[in-house]
Amino acid sequence: MKESCEIKSENMVENEIGVDLEERKKVPITTILAFLLASICTAIVLEFLITDRSCLKSEFNTGLPDGNTSANNHFKYATFPPIKPKDCHLQHVVGILQEIGYEETAIDDTNWTLLWAHEYPFRSLSERMRNLLPSQTVNHFPESDL
Repeated sequence: MKESCEIKSENMVENEIGVDLEERKKVPITTILAFLLASICTAIVLEFLITDRSCLKSEFNTGLPDGNTSANNHFKYATFPPIKPKDCHLQHVVGILQEIGYEETAIDDTNWTLLWAHEYPFRSLSERMRNLLPSQTVNHFPESDL
């Protein structure tokens, strides 16, 4: 008889623990709705409070605040071959460069810091590529055909 009492008490403990675990697993719907509402309100507040979008642009990309490159002429890019306005080719590259503060210049101008070459420039512009200034960069590696 004592054994059956002990078994019953163990079963009762298991049932109580099982009920507690099930109750703990359930999250009230009000808690979920409150969390969802708080998330949406935070997103809306951030959208309307950030009126100066220039703070979202990273200043370290251009080295100048607000992409102001008119003060320094060393943030210019040239394209090879030159991109015509009616061409859709490489417009995404031009858009990104202008977004981070670069100004377009002609390839004949020696005052550019980036040469974006779609074609391999080291054969047709070999003299210019040999005499790059330390501040000038080309988006291809010499002798690699890449």
